[in-house]
Amino acid sequence: MKRWPLLMVAALALSPLAASADADGDADAGRHLRYVAMARVHGHLAPVTIDLQIGATQHENVARVVIAERRDDEEFARQSVAIDRDGTVSGADESLTFEEETLLDLLALQFENMTGVDPGDHWDRSGDLHEGTHVTHFLVRNTQGSMVDLAVSRTIEFPDGARGAWHGTVNYDASAVVPRTVSIRGEYVEAQTGTHRPLQLSARLVGDSFQPPR
Repeated sequence: MKRWPLLMVAALALSPLAASADADGDADAGRHLRYVAMARVHGHLAPVTIDLQIGATQHENVARVVIAERRDDEEFARQSVAIDRDGTVSGADESLTFEEETLLDLLALQFENMTGVDPGDHWDRSGDLHEGTHVTHFLVRNTQGSMVDLAVSRTIEFPDGARGAWHGTVNYDASAVVPRTVSIRGEYVEAQTGTHRPLQLSARLVGDSFQPPR
């Protein structure tokens, strides 16, 4: 199957993690997040579960994460990756899915001062993906307490000429430093055939070993 390319970190010891996100040699047991989602794959919506096990930071701007995804009855191989503050995801053994790479990039918002933003604030990030490059734009639409309502858009380019773009909204918890809900739509355009493939992701946080979801 084609896998579309596309974290507060703490040193506290936690209770054992779910079996799908057990401690990995590349990421010490730390914080475990679970997202449930609907993702558009090959033209139809499919239920998806994504587990992220967040280990210690290597330095101020890099976090280690083990990510695992299940879609319907299919389970993808777990991957141990590093995330930089610019949304660069490195270290994956193979291409990440669109939904995996999107969540990892949004988790990199932990490196931003999200507690100090106001409506109208905006900024861009650019960096490498596993099989391409991205430019991502963030706009603060509203804030309420620790919750930040963001409009997010991204363009993606690949070496073979393929490209992608998506836009949507993210409800980000600046206190817990995690996205709580994500809603995104876009498309991927194949270079060789010019075929347009829809991208869609609607995800929500349902598990957090640091605190219960709201």
